[in-house]
Amino acid sequence: MLWTTAEQALGEDESIRSYPRRYASIRRCVKDLIDGGGEFYATIEGRDVEVGRSRVVRGRVLDVSFEVSEEVASLTLETESGEEITVGGRVASLEEIEAHEIRIGRHEPPALED
Repeated sequence: MLWTTAEQALGEDESIRSYPRRYASIRRCVKDLIDGGGEFYATIEGRDVEVGRSRVVRGRVLDVSFEVSEEVASLTLETESGEEITVGGRVASLEEIEAHEIRIGRHEPPALED
C-alpha cells in the first residue's frame, strides 16, 4: 500500500541512490526526476491504453507533468524512432501507456533485467 500523503518516508536510506532505478509508482518516479535534474532515459513495461495489450517502450525522457495535489503525474518519452509517447500510472486513461514498472537510467534506457 502506498500513502502519497505521508509526511515522512519509512525505511528510506539517506545515502545517494545510483541509477538505474526501478519504480512501481509513477508519482515517486516523477518526483525523483524533478529532484535529480538533468537528462534521463526510461524503459517502461505496461499496457497500451488504446488496445489493452502489454507493451514495452524505451527512450529519452522529454518532459514530466506533476501537480502538488499528486492527481497528475506523467512523463513523455521520445523513442529511438522519434515517436513521443505519454506514460501514466495505474489506471491511466489520458496517456498512451499505463506503466506497471518503470526503469530509469542516466545515459541510456535500462535493460529489462536492470
